[in-house]
Amino acid sequence: MAEPADTQPDTDPAPVKGKETDAQIKASWERELSRYNKAFEPWLRKADKLVKIYLNEDRAENTTKRAFAMLWSNVETLKPAIYVKLPVVNCSRRYKDPDPTGRTASEMLERTTNCGFELYDAHEVFEQVRDDRLIPGRGQAWARYEADIEYGAPDEKTKAPTPEKLKGEKFCVDYVHYSDFGHNTARIWRDVWLVWRRVYKDRQEATDTWGAEKADKLVYNARDPGDKDATQEADKAVIFEFWDKKRDKVGWVAKDSKEPGALLAIGEPPFRFVNFFPCPKPFYASKTSKSLVPTPDYDYYKDQANEIDDLTARIAGLTDWLVLKGFVPAGPSTEGAAGVKTMIEVLQSRITEAGSILIPIESWAGFTEKGGASKLIDWVPLDIVIQTLQAAVETRQQLIQDIYQITGISDISRGDTDPNETATAQQIKAQTGTRRVRTTKDEMARFTKDVASLCAEIAAKQFQPQTLADMTGMKYVPAPQQIAPAMMPGMPQQGMPQQPGMQPQQQMPEMSTSLTFDDKVMQLLRDDRMRGFRIDIETDSTIQPDEDLEKQRRVEFGEVLGGMMKSAAETLPAAPDLAPIFAEGLKFMSRGFRVGRQMEDVIERTMDAWAQKMMQPKEPPPDPKMEAVKAKAAADQAKLQQEGQIAQQELAQEAQIEGAKLKQEMEINAAEAAQEAEIARMNATLDAAIKRQTAEANIQTTQMKADASIEQSAIAAKAKAKAAKTNGAGKNGSR
Repeated sequence: MAEPADTQPDTDPAPVKGKETDAQIKASWERELSRYNKAFEPWLRKADKLVKIYLNEDRAENTTKRAFAMLWSNVETLKPAIYVKLPVVNCSRRYKDPDPTGRTASEMLERTTNCGFELYDAHEVFEQVRDDRLIPGRGQAWARYEADIEYGAPDEKTKAPTPEKLKGEKFCVDYVHYSDFGHNTARIWRDVWLVWRRVYKDRQEATDTWGAEKADKLVYNARDPGDKDATQEADKAVIFEFWDKKRDKVGWVAKDSKEPGALLAIGEPPFRFVNFFPCPKPFYASKTSKSLVPTPDYDYYKDQANEIDDLTARIAGLTDWLVLKGFVPAGPSTEGAAGVKTMIEVLQSRITEAGSILIPIESWAGFTEKGGASKLIDWVPLDIVIQTLQAAVETRQQLIQDIYQITGISDISRGDTDPNETATAQQIKAQTGTRRVRTTKDEMARFTKDVASLCAEIAAKQFQPQTLADMTGMKYVPAPQQIAPAMMPGMPQQGMPQQPGMQPQQQMPEMSTSLTFDDKVMQLLRDDRMRGFRIDIETDSTIQPDEDLEKQRRVEFGEVLGGMMKSAAETLPAAPDLAPIFAEGLKFMSRGFRVGRQMEDVIERTMDAWAQKMMQPKEPPPDPKMEAVKAKAAADQAKLQQEGQIAQQELAQEAQIEGAKLKQEMEINAAEAAQEAEIARMNATLDAAIKRQTAEANIQTTQMKADASIEQSAIAAKAKAKAAKTNGAGKNGSR
């Protein structure tokens, strides 16, 4: 996108039928970019110059002029006073009321944000933001959501890859260079409705983000800003990312394109932050309500720094004059002149190995008559040079002190102390130096808190329950009929689009933990309104704490806590009505100590339980007569209990004896029954054998009878046949 000329009209094109087109919105963004460049151009030139001074790049390599590194010294001194360690995010219930759901949600956000800060190196981003604040005068960062999606086969209709599984998700904190960030011109940050940042992408990155068709239309004629090699090929395209709060739009516009109207994408925000912008209010140097153009700290002592550089160069020149120089007579007739000249040459050659230098003189008498070397040499007056050099050094030191007064860098901040001063005096000076940078330090803490809030918002609204469980070490217990929260639609590299066929992240093995969260916690995290009402996000100090001071505070807190607990133990038994006063007083006292915040929840629960216990009505003192009656009743009850135990023992013994007798009888009966059964079995076996033998005998008898009958029948048949034959023979004979 070519930067618009200043001659463009100040008014936007008329919208079509009450609604702006994408081209009109893009033209409006271009005009705001042009106005910003015009308003911030002097500051940007100044910022680039200050960076070169800080890096000592403003001096030519072959220059001999010396300079005093005042800017570098002051910046390096202020760095650890403003930011030196990654802040720890503290999330807690806003009103400290009994709220289990709010407590769990706060713990989850705190763990998730701190884990993300450490894993994704937010410390380096905060360091760069701090340096931009101390040198150019403005630092900025950018929060975004990034998802790792595994895609499947392309859709048959749209030909777009179909997301199948969410492999991972995280929030990222990007550092934004002071020259890559911009916004609409305004007096205060509250009036800003448009912000943008400039990013650099190569062809592959552009293709992955916006597709090959749009990537081919871009012009890749820029180098990565971090590449100082002029011979490196320019293969980057400059893209502007706009966030328009007034129109509720987000767009990506290319600076240069082969076709006019280089609008890569425009639409609704990929992620809806509570304050819309994905970046916090910048970390500013000095400014007023006149404009948002900051004034670098160096501007306030620039004149003194230039004078110090001039004096440093002069001191270097005067130092060159600190050489022994003199004038001697010349000529062959001069007595001793040649010897003095030889001595001067020897001295100038810096011969240091010889223990002594002896110069022979041809005419000693003439040499001494003329006063020796003191009369033959006229030395250059070095005392004037030394006086001038001392005056220059003193003047430079005074200018340095003037800069210390302007910047507030006291001698105690630099570790330069007076050994004659008392410890109290040095402590007062240290506190004074700390107060001068307190505003800057608090503003750095504000900036880190705003970034933490953006990251916590991303985690609360976008992260899946399993991701939160993995990052926090807590266990997710879903409801029986859980409905997964809808995922926000997103633009490339900003959010994860919700596509059909999307599968949740693979379940990790369950962790052994007693910390759990459920759908109520997730519902609270997803709700912007309720989350802001019930959860407060803060960060601890961003500077290195004083261990001795921290230890002293802990000791003081312990002494106060112990004193109040001792006083309460002595007073409350006699006056239990004062328990609420002691409880509220102890909680009020603990909030005043920074180290007491870590124990605040425990103290509240303990003191509330203590107060409730002390407020419970106590029983009146016991009556002696009643006690005697109770004792007698207890003795009678004990006696009855003892007699009952004896009776139970006797009954148990009798039952045991009866059981043994019954068991013996049962065993005898069982034996008799078994014997009778055996006899019956033997009788049955004998009867069966007899019956079998009888049957066999009957069968044999029947068989014998049948055989005899057959035999008789055969005999009868034979006899009948014989008779018939005899009768036939008789008949034949009679014929």
